[in-house]
Amino acid sequence: MKYSIDRLEDSDLPGDKDIAQAADALLCLDSVSLPEGVIEIQFCGDDEMVALNREFRKESTITDVLSFEMLEEEATSGDLIIGCIAINCQLALRRAKEWQTSSASPVSVESIASTESILYILHGILHLAGYEDDLPEDRKEMFDIAASVLSSLHQTVIPYDSDRQED
Repeated sequence: MKYSIDRLEDSDLPGDKDIAQAADALLCLDSVSLPEGVIEIQFCGDDEMVALNREFRKESTITDVLSFEMLEEEATSGDLIIGCIAINCQLALRRAKEWQTSSASPVSVESIASTESILYILHGILHLAGYEDDLPEDRKEMFDIAASVLSSLHQTVIPYDSDRQED
């Protein structure tokens, strides 16, 4: 699998290697299947996520991740573009700060925000693989799969909170 990553200015976390390692680990699971191709990942802020949410979901709210299945051939390379995942790195940073303060975790805010961002990416990949999260138990299942992958990579994951679907 290839990953095309578009970052906000002044943002280098999480690293490309960390993203690819976690995504590849997720895609090794028997329950997660995608064709070979490219997954585009776009780091966004609150304003861009609200605009995307408004345009594609007719909601004017901040959200953590949006996935857009494409399954289109890229004209110049011929690669299959599987989909695009937009993640809200500003929200990941806020959640990391809140959790670090409330839990008195010794792990740095930057490290927690990096892992939280990767969690959003994994959630988006699960959507591209056909997982849905309309029901609370489905969202929890998706979280558990992504958190298990991150835990296997020795990453500190903010515990699941069913009330914290969106800010």
